[in-house]
Amino acid sequence: MLSSFYGAAGTAHAPISVSLRQANILRYLYEREMYDVAANIVGVAVETFEDKTTLAYASAIDLAGLIDLDLCRPALALKPFKEALENRRQKLGSDDPFIAFSLNNLALAYTESGDLDEAYRQHEKAMNIRLRTKSDRIGYSYSNMASLLLRMGKSLRHCICKATRLRPRK
Repeated sequence: MLSSFYGAAGTAHAPISVSLRQANILRYLYEREMYDVAANIVGVAVETFEDKTTLAYASAIDLAGLIDLDLCRPALALKPFKEALENRRQKLGSDDPFIAFSLNNLALAYTESGDLDEAYRQHEKAMNIRLRTKSDRIGYSYSNMASLLLRMGKSLRHCICKATRLRPRK
């Protein structure tokens, strides 16, 4: 069980456990782009977490942010993304792959809200963590950074050069 929350069962409120299976259903709804249904369920789950310092809570609010982002509400997505990042930093430290994941989500929200300079800073932090930890997700960071730089009006050559300069020196 990841956590528990309360949902309506008829006219009374009954406890509902959020199992790994149910979490997978939420992810499925998100991936199938059934955002309204997923948002309602995630919203109920997020509101009823007793311990808001757990990594499960961070994952739940992160999913809520992703749904907001996909519903073209990047300003709303920033709050859960920031909260998930801080939660993960407290539990995992500053150099964990989940920190890079959170920074990447923040960068995407900043990109969609038009704050391209802040998006760049967050993508750069995520890339550096992924390079230091030898993450298999570095390709996503390169792709996201290239997309951002192109949106900023930079050439593809500039994007490639910038990405290779971000590698840590040995």
